[in-house]
Amino acid sequence: MEGGGTRAEDERNPFIAILRKAIAAGRTDTRAGKPAGRQAERWDNPFRATWRRFLAFIAFLWKVLSEWGGILSPCRFSLVLVVLAAAIVFATDQGSEFAATAGDSTAKIFWFLVIPPVCGFQTWLWARVALNGTISADRKERIPGTQAVRNVATPQAAGADVNALSAREQWMVDYTPRLLGVAVPLITGLALFRQLVRLNPTLAAIAAERLVFARYLIGTIACFVTACILYRFFCEVRHQGQAGTSAYQPSSWFGRCAARPAAWVAANFTAPHRMRGHSYTSYQSLPKAVHWSWRLSVLAFVVTVAFSLWKPWWIGKASGALPILLLAMMLIVPIGTRLILASRANGFPVVTSLLVWAVVVSFLPLADNHAVRVVDPAPAGAQQRAERPDLTQRADAWAGQVSALHPESQRNIPLIIVATAGGGSRAAYWTATVLGRLADEMPGFAQHVFAISGVSGGSLGAVTFLSLLAAEKSPEMGTEPGPEPEHKNGFAVCGQEILGRDFLAPLAGSFFFPDLVQRFIPLGLADRAQAIEQAWEYHWRQAIAQPPCSGRFQFRKEGVDGWFAAPFLTLWPQDGDGAWRPALFLNGTHQETGKRVITSPVRIEPSTFLDAIDFYELVDDDVRLSTAANNSARFTYVQPAGTLMAHPTNGHLRNNGHILDGGYFENFGAITAGQVLRRVVEHLKKKDDATAFRPFVIQISSDPDIEGDAALPLCAASHPPLARADEPGDERLKPKLPAASNAVNEVSAPIRGLLNTRGARGQLAAKELCHQIAGITQQPGAVAGSDPRFFHFRLCAREDYPKPPLGWALSKRTRENLATHFDACGNKQQFCRLVAALAPYLPATEGRNTALGTCGTRRLTPSD
Repeated sequence: MEGGGTRAEDERNPFIAILRKAIAAGRTDTRAGKPAGRQAERWDNPFRATWRRFLAFIAFLWKVLSEWGGILSPCRFSLVLVVLAAAIVFATDQGSEFAATAGDSTAKIFWFLVIPPVCGFQTWLWARVALNGTISADRKERIPGTQAVRNVATPQAAGADVNALSAREQWMVDYTPRLLGVAVPLITGLALFRQLVRLNPTLAAIAAERLVFARYLIGTIACFVTACILYRFFCEVRHQGQAGTSAYQPSSWFGRCAARPAAWVAANFTAPHRMRGHSYTSYQSLPKAVHWSWRLSVLAFVVTVAFSLWKPWWIGKASGALPILLLAMMLIVPIGTRLILASRANGFPVVTSLLVWAVVVSFLPLADNHAVRVVDPAPAGAQQRAERPDLTQRADAWAGQVSALHPESQRNIPLIIVATAGGGSRAAYWTATVLGRLADEMPGFAQHVFAISGVSGGSLGAVTFLSLLAAEKSPEMGTEPGPEPEHKNGFAVCGQEILGRDFLAPLAGSFFFPDLVQRFIPLGLADRAQAIEQAWEYHWRQAIAQPPCSGRFQFRKEGVDGWFAAPFLTLWPQDGDGAWRPALFLNGTHQETGKRVITSPVRIEPSTFLDAIDFYELVDDDVRLSTAANNSARFTYVQPAGTLMAHPTNGHLRNNGHILDGGYFENFGAITAGQVLRRVVEHLKKKDDATAFRPFVIQISSDPDIEGDAALPLCAASHPPLARADEPGDERLKPKLPAASNAVNEVSAPIRGLLNTRGARGQLAAKELCHQIAGITQQPGAVAGSDPRFFHFRLCAREDYPKPPLGWALSKRTRENLATHFDACGNKQQFCRLVAALAPYLPATEGRNTALGTCGTRRLTPSD
């Protein structure tokens, strides 16, 4: 298009005027030769010539961008959602895991093959409808008054049509909807192909994972074939529309096969051959089939919203998170395109107005649907909150029960404190695996754990471990030991069964449907935080009700529908039930102050937990076990900040701020664990019990990128807490600097710095915890590392397995990878050193495989 420009436009936009002059100067050079006189001297100036060519290039670039903008603007909903899907799938580790879950079951690969083609058809259809409302029937010019961006980079020739399309624009009008339509199955196919390559398809690997390999292979081929078929079908629709069903005679075999369905689509959806002499100037002039397509999309959207509110854990249960994302695209694109058509028909910015309305609604009280979910108020719950013990009382209770386990020896009884880091499902699965393996391999281990400090996904893993402790059947109920040589129905296996599910699918379903509606219509709908909490509760019930967990753990107790749905404080009854359960300290972050918010059955006293806030001081009611875990695990942007509402004496709700993911403050849980350790040791010293108990700290981290100085076993096993001033520092303890990048650093530096500081702060806290326990137990003259009290179980980057992603969905291959880390990355050595330290004080149980058999046939000593 040779866009039309006027002097008035030049005065309004001087940049455009400069570009026109540059192009005019270029035409003088090529058509009329060099100017004469003084202008020739200026023309011969090489700097001016370079500057003139540069302006001409900028003018050409502006023209191309304006053309693309004018064509892509009407179908921007299709374009934005396709680009968003590609960015999520290819630019994030969690997106890569979306495709990896397709190999887990035949049902998931089925949805991968069904939803992308339908989504691609919807994307093409509504992109074509949007362009048909902007471009004339013969694809030669724009409909007057509908162009979104006019090309004014080139001077207007006298008498030329200002709405005429250039050859490049005509090509874009023809091919843009087709390319957007085939992009969806292509994205899915490329994602599956990437997983196929990562399988390392050697003959041995194919033999071991032939079913997974076959699923990826079939899915990849099917997606690419589907993309090709869709593209050719769109071409046939275009040809049918141009020539008409009677005049068009396809020559290819595909054209002859697709002639009738293409003619039907052309007649009932796009119908360009029916637009001779007129165009789609309003929504009412569209064919009835397009109207029905839009109505069905709205109906499907409403049904999906209702289903997401009714049973959010079912959303994506069989399909996974990526098909849910594509389903959202398939339903949102028609609605968004309809709004664009309404804007064009009425001359009113409907989309912009809706965005402004969403901002206005966000200030209304009813718009906030992110209040922390509480249990129905009850007097018993208020009494339990008021009667929570402080840390010293909890320490006395633990000392009393653990001393009863060691009637013969009252010295050096292990006092274990666990700190577990965040990291989504990866951290939850790894934490449950480590604690479960320790409890399975060393009977009596859980009774010696005084407290567990968790952050984010680590909190979810700790809560899962505690729920299994609460659900474990007593001997009177027929508890049977796990079969040799592994505990196939033990804590580790059942924890993995609970946490090895796709929790991102219900999150995505709630995000794209109920939460999206809530932003525009404040109905108080359940949010995505509640959706993932209910998904945790549902999958806990599913795992415990089925073998192998049903033989070891009880499903119900006292009417509770699964322990994950039980009130948090009921897991630690005040009168005791004969079984010890470690105290949980679940660390969140207070948005308004930046301080820690700790959810715990222990009162959070300021004298012990410096600069921390007690969660039960911010809310009046108890919460479910799933909500307590989510207080610490509100992953950035994936989950919203939870609103803390309380009932003051005047009866009106009071907003006490918002709770965020605990990783904002410190991601390792080490600060809280260190404060617990310090206070308990001080209390035992005052009671003259300092030598009766032997403290140990277990740190669990889940970041596979931690290497070098952050490999914390070096700190505990080989080094004293502080190096002497006259001794050179150990090179292994010096920080290793990663490769630096200057790419867009002016913009990205603050964000990258804050994100990296978050992880570095957690590593520092863990090392200080290591030094703290070493300082408490180090004896004068002792060899450094001869009496280890700090043990670190971590993930690491391995060449034989892909790096576990950070998110809320784990494929079967990733779960198997995480389970093997217990015997890799130095964890086996840490485990055996822990066995050497604890084995003399833990009871041996006949009929179960103990850690001694894992680490060797003899009882190890700390010097091994």
